[in-house]
Amino acid sequence: MALEAGGYAEKLGNRYEANWIAYQLLRLLQEKISYVTVEPIGDDEVGVDLVIGNNDGSYEHHQCKASSGNNEYWPLSKLHSSNILKNASFQIGRGATEFHLVSPLSSRIISDLSESALNSNAMPFDFLEHQVKQSQEREKCFRSLCEYLGLCVESEEDVRKAMLFLQRFKIIRYDLNKHSLTELEDKASSLFSGSSTKLVQFLKYYPVEYSKLRNKITANHLLDDLKKAGFVARGIPEDQRVLSVVDNLSKEFDESIQPFLICNQLIKRKELDYIIESLTETPVTLLRAEAGVGKSSLLLELHNYLRERGAISVPVRLDRRNPEDNLDTYGRALGFPYSPPLSLSALSKHSKVVIILDQLDAIRWTGAHSNIALHICQELIRQTIALRKEGADISIVLASRDFELNEDIALSSWLGSISESLHAVILSTLDEEIVDELVSPFETYSLLSSVKKEILKIPLWLGIYLTIAHRTQTAPSFNNKLELVKNFWDD
Repeated sequence: MALEAGGYAEKLGNRYEANWIAYQLLRLLQEKISYVTVEPIGDDEVGVDLVIGNNDGSYEHHQCKASSGNNEYWPLSKLHSSNILKNASFQIGRGATEFHLVSPLSSRIISDLSESALNSNAMPFDFLEHQVKQSQEREKCFRSLCEYLGLCVESEEDVRKAMLFLQRFKIIRYDLNKHSLTELEDKASSLFSGSSTKLVQFLKYYPVEYSKLRNKITANHLLDDLKKAGFVARGIPEDQRVLSVVDNLSKEFDESIQPFLICNQLIKRKELDYIIESLTETPVTLLRAEAGVGKSSLLLELHNYLRERGAISVPVRLDRRNPEDNLDTYGRALGFPYSPPLSLSALSKHSKVVIILDQLDAIRWTGAHSNIALHICQELIRQTIALRKEGADISIVLASRDFELNEDIALSSWLGSISESLHAVILSTLDEEIVDELVSPFETYSLLSSVKKEILKIPLWLGIYLTIAHRTQTAPSFNNKLELVKNFWDD
């Protein structure tokens, strides 16, 4: 395809690359790939517009070329003079799984040789004798390719290198036309409600407008920015995309705690800093406290903190999502394709992943199935620890009441067995300064008896106190917890 010279050709080239970026970002949102880097830096920059991270850990280097001068296809000589062969050879030599030349134009002879290299017996001279020398055209092309790559066809090792190049060098046909734009908009419409045209336009220029050039763009980060920009994800029946499952669990967790917060707000707890530090140091963090001290609200605070910083937080309340059967079955019950840690493992290669299990003590009260529930939790944590040892950035936070940790022999014994991988954080009662500020509109905290002070330092009882106080616009009269509860029901 011959383009007009000058500024028009440059603008069309930029449009072409922008469309390819939007196409890859839609694949990212579909979780078909794990990350996209636009305009990489360092050695990755050589002859490369995008780096694509695959879910299996491999990666591809993409170069976009909307034209080949006045040619209707890619001659080998033009691939050489444009430094495409040189750049592709450099990236493949560095370990790129594949180098993709993305273009509306093809190269039949390169595609044919690549197909032969992929279907060879891996013996260089057999490939040369029986697959390359089938025709004078193929042999001439292969010899020219070797010459351009600085390889000698008489050397077995050099022919092996040429075979590797052909196996990893791909020319991907991608046309910039009405059909390709419609395809982009259809993909966008299947994922988000509203104007698909606006979404595609957003994706085209997202790396530039949101300062994401030279950075790994993950689906998690992209989804957050899309939400902030006002785009609404479409509910898809039986959607097994991992981040969609995470989003649903997040909403469920938030809705189960938010209505019961003291004065409809999260009270900052100093133990949050201890948990954050523990996430870096150990695979498993155990949050323990007496009943009513605010474990769930602290976990919500942690969940919000992680999401604000681009981490993937996966909160599950075990009192509402009781583990049954086995870990894979439980994962599917939550919405994952299989066990939660393994479902999240690909994401943990490029983003921090934290699984939050609230109400661990609840599995003790599942009757005859308590042993199965405990076994599933044990397996979930074993998988998390194993992934962490393999280099995955994944952690787990458990929360339980002290009573169960002290009284349940099976639970305490198991936690003791993983002590080397576990750090415990003890959640204390509220600081007096916080309580003083909250009760000050109704009475002076410092003038209360020591018994009342201790009661109000426990979030559960402070919440009941403030509910009564806000309703009656006066401080409730009480001397113990029982009287406070009676006032609540009488009110």
